[in-house]
Amino acid sequence: MEGSRKLLLPPLFAALVLSGCGETVQSGGNTETVQPAAVVQMTFAGSNYFEIENGVLLRYLGDYSEMGEIVLPEEVRVIAGRAFQLPKKLREKPIGLLKTQKLSIPAHVKIEKEAFYGCGPLEVVLEEGREYVEEKAFYECTKYHCKVSVKVPDSVTLICQHAFDIGHGGWLAVELGRRVEVLEKYALQGANANNIPSSIREIHEHALGDWGRIPEGLPEGIRYLEKHFVDLIQGRLKVPETVRHIAVGAVVWEEGARRMGYDVADNNKNYRSDQYGWLYSKDGKTLYFAYSLNGEDIRIPDSVDTVYKKGLMTENNKIKVHGLKRVKCC
Repeated sequence: MEGSRKLLLPPLFAALVLSGCGETVQSGGNTETVQPAAVVQMTFAGSNYFEIENGVLLRYLGDYSEMGEIVLPEEVRVIAGRAFQLPKKLREKPIGLLKTQKLSIPAHVKIEKEAFYGCGPLEVVLEEGREYVEEKAFYECTKYHCKVSVKVPDSVTLICQHAFDIGHGGWLAVELGRRVEVLEKYALQGANANNIPSSIREIHEHALGDWGRIPEGLPEGIRYLEKHFVDLIQGRLKVPETVRHIAVGAVVWEEGARRMGYDVADNNKNYRSDQYGWLYSKDGKTLYFAYSLNGEDIRIPDSVDTVYKKGLMTENNKIKVHGLKRVKCC
């Protein structure tokens, strides 16, 4: 090919595995040892092609016809945008005919934006040593509805914006490492993660998206909750004592939720909540969140002198808010 671009064809490996020891057999007074038949195990790496230019993986050309492992050539330093996108001929196949491939990505290999956009079924392991997951690395990786899973190592402290953003379609399972501290905006939008590590300190706008629930609640140590960081079906959000900032509209409860609001730890120095789940500043003078109780009008407590109107849930203006004229509105 022109320049330094090439198609790299990995070798085809065959391994012979002998199972067990030789068996001693008596026959006509003679003793002989009969070796068991060799079991041949094949790794079909030969059908997996890579298009590489100057250390950049431009395209993975495997056909996902067999379950196996994708081994990145040592020369790969960058995975380019859409390098793993399924070609049109594979998109037209029934998803059930595509076999899952395993892929391990060394820490020194950079993942560019949309590198895994519309990829095939993959089980990806990001190796130890990587410090962050790049912006839009797995953006819309489930575009064609193939299942994808990603294991994030303990060395990662930052999930960049849109890193695992799949919107509202497909199935992406993410196993977060134990040292993740920051989830930038849209970091896990639409993804399925079974935990929020205790190391988390900041969750930014839409970082958890439409999870519907918070697995095991928010961990102690978290400090910042930004606007619309999560959608909840219902239930109150438990706020640990370590939280310093809760944006107005931090949580969006789904329409029709019967139970909502915040339960703030008593020893939190910045916020408090009441028995209804309304959210106030610690001194009770600022009201950040309130909702209608059983369809009744909202009445601002006398102790409040500042109200954030965007934090008042009034069900499409059907609920009246009493007391706004005497307070400062933000």
